Amino acid sequence: MKKQLLLILSLGFVILSTACQSKVYVDYIDKPISFTPTIGDKRNNESIADLKVIYNDETTDQIQVLPVELSDDFIIGVDMSSIIDVLDKGGVFYNANGEEQDVFEILKSYGVNYVRIRLWHNPTNSNGLGFGGGNNTTEVGIEIAKKAARVGMRIALDFHYSDFWADPSKQSMPRAWTGYTDEQVVDAIYEYTKSTLKSFEKAGVRPHMVQIGNEINNGMVYPNGNIATRGYRRLAMFLNAGIKAVKEISPSIQTVIHLAEGASEQRLTYFFDKMIENNVEFDIIGLSYYSFWHGTLAQFQQTLEALDARYTQKIAVMEYSYGYTDYSNEFSANIYSSEMESEGGYKTSMQGQASYIRDVNAAIASIESGIGSFYWEPAWLAVAGAGWASSGAIEYLNAQGDDVSSIGKASWANQALFSFSGKVLPSLNVFNLMKTSTFNDERIETLETELSVVINIRANETLPSHTLAYTSLDRRTLVPITWNRAELDAIQGAGNYTVHGTVTQGNQILQVVCTVEAYENYLVNGSFEEGGKVTADVKDFSLVNGWQVTQNINGAVKIESKNPRTSDNNGHNNLNIWASAAYDFTVYQTVTLSPGTYTLVVYGRSAMNGEVNTPSVSLYVGNGSTILFEQSFVYGGSWSEWQKNELTFTITESITVQIGLKGTGAATAWAHFDDFALKSM
Repeated sequence: MKKQLLLILSLGFVILSTACQSKVYVDYIDKPISFTPTIGDKRNNESIADLKVIYNDETTDQIQVLPVELSDDFIIGVDMSSIIDVLDKGGVFYNANGEEQDVFEILKSYGVNYVRIRLWHNPTNSNGLGFGGGNNTTEVGIEIAKKAARVGMRIALDFHYSDFWADPSKQSMPRAWTGYTDEQVVDAIYEYTKSTLKSFEKAGVRPHMVQIGNEINNGMVYPNGNIATRGYRRLAMFLNAGIKAVKEISPSIQTVIHLAEGASEQRLTYFFDKMIENNVEFDIIGLSYYSFWHGTLAQFQQTLEALDARYTQKIAVMEYSYGYTDYSNEFSANIYSSEMESEGGYKTSMQGQASYIRDVNAAIASIESGIGSFYWEPAWLAVAGAGWASSGAIEYLNAQGDDVSSIGKASWANQALFSFSGKVLPSLNVFNLMKTSTFNDERIETLETELSVVINIRANETLPSHTLAYTSLDRRTLVPITWNRAELDAIQGAGNYTVHGTVTQGNQILQVVCTVEAYENYLVNGSFEEGGKVTADVKDFSLVNGWQVTQNINGAVKIESKNPRTSDNNGHNNLNIWASAAYDFTVYQTVTLSPGTYTLVVYGRSAMNGEVNTPSVSLYVGNGSTILFEQSFVYGGSWSEWQKNELTFTITESITVQIGLKGTGAATAWAHFDDFALKSM
C-alpha cells in the first residue's frame, strides 16, 4: 500500500512538473484580434475648412501621396510614450468624423502596426514627483503596451538606461547606479533589462523588439559608458549585458542598437564597425532621421545604401517626424519651426508632412535590409501638464546643465498627426495612401529664378546645373537649367557677370538669371574635395593636396565626410578639429603673393558661443615665426550654423606666407571648417 501511495505521489509530481514546464508564453499577436471600437460621447466639429484657417494651410483638402511598394510585414510604427500622461491630463482624440475614440484604434485604422515605448529607470525626484515627459516607468510602459496589444499592434521597447531623457548630448546613468564599477553596471543592466521584460511578459505583452540604449552615438550610462573617455570596448560590455538579458527572455525578440544622425554615413559606419569589432551581436541597426537636423533625403538615401551594403543586420528608422504648422498654444513650446524648412526640405504644411513621411518610408523600403519606421510622438497633444518635463525634474535637469525655461510645455505638438484639439489630421492618411495611391502627377509650383554664386575660375568652377524648386507635394527638388552658352563662355577672368538660363516644365519654358562673382582662389583644394568623398577620416596630411598641419595630438586635425558645408556647393568633405585631450594646432598652405590687398574667407561652426566645447581659433597670415595678420574666428548662434569669417590684409611687397587657421581647444572641444578661399581684391 505504501509503495502504491508513493507511486501515485511520484506520478502526480511528474504530471505537475510537466504541466508547469509546458506553460509557455503565447504571443498575443498570434491570437485572434477582435475589439469593439470605443466611441465616446464627446464630439469635435473642427472641419477641413477650419484647419485651413487655424493652421493657415491650403493643403488640408488635397493631400496627395506618391505610391510606395511596401511588403506586408513592413513596419508602420509610432512612438506613443507620452500617451498616458496626455490622457491623464485631459487629452481627447477624435476620428475623422469628429467622434471621440481610442487613439490606438484610430491609428490602427490608418495602417499603424507597431508601437514604440521608451523606458526610464526611476523618473521621480526625492519627493516622489514625476519628471514628466510621459513619466515612463515600467508600469506606465505596460499600460501603453496593453493598449497597443488590444488592437493587434506589435511592441518595441526603448531602454534609455537613465532616469530621464538620453540622447547624444546626455547619457546619465540611473542615480541608483551612481558610483558603480563597470562590472556592477554590467550586472545592473542585465538584471534591470531582464526583470523589466519579465514584467511585460507576465502582463501578457512581451515585446517583439528591444532597443539597448537610445541614440548612443557617444555612449551610454555615463560616466562608465562614455566613448570619449572609456572607449568602445567598455560600451560593448554594457550593450552585450542588455542583449544577453533580452535573448534569455526569448531569442525571437529582435535587439536594436540605435543612433542619431541618420544621414551621417561615415559616423554610422565607424560606430557599427566598432560594435562588430567588439563582438556586439545585435539584430537591427536603428536610426533617428530628422531632415531638419540630420541632412537631406539624398544624404539619408546614400547612407542607407552604404549601411545595407556593409552589414547583415536589418535597418529601421526608430525616430522621425516633421512639422505641419507654426501654430502654438499656451501649453506648447515648439522645437520645430518653418525657419527650418531650408534644412528640412519640405514645406511646413500637412502636405509637406505627408510627403516627408512618404519619402522616409520609400527610402527604407528601397534597400534590401529595410524593415520599417517609427514616427515619433504623433499624439503628444499640447494640454496643460503634459510637457516634456515637469517641475519635479528641475533639480535633475539643472544638475545636467539643461535649459528649463520651457518646463511643463509640450515641444512636439506641431509635429503630431492630430490637431491641437485632438482630431485626426489629413496627413495621417499617408500610411494607407503609400500602399493604395495611384497618384503620379507631381508638378513644379515655385522656382528659384534668381541665383547668385561665387566661383573660383582657377579651379574651373562653373554655374550650378540645377535650381531649387518646390513641387505640388510641398517638397523641395532640384530641376536642371540650360544656361546661355555665349554668356557662360564670356566668364574669362575675375569680375562680376550676369548669365541667363531656362528651365523647361512641361510645355512651359521658365526664365532663370544668375549673378556671378568670379574670383581666383590662391589656395588649392580649399574645400578638401580633391580625390572625391573620403570613406574614413584622413589624418595623414601628406595625402591632402596643398595643406600642412602642426598639432600636439596626432589626429586632432582630420578630413571627414560627416559634416560638409553644402549650402552653395556639392561638397562631401570638411576639416574637423577634435581631440579627447587639450590640443593646439595650425593648418595652413604656403603661398607666394604679389603686392596687393587680399581676403581670406573661411566658413566654420562649433558649439554655441559660451560653451566649453568651443575651441579658440584664428585666421592668420604668417611668415616663418612672425604673425603678420590675425583675426579671431567668430562662430554662429548655433552648432549647425556655418559662419562666414573674412580676414582682409594688404601686402606691400612680394612675399611667401603661411595662411590658414591656428588655435587651441580643451578636451572634446570641436569645430568644423570648410570652403577656404584667398581672393585678390
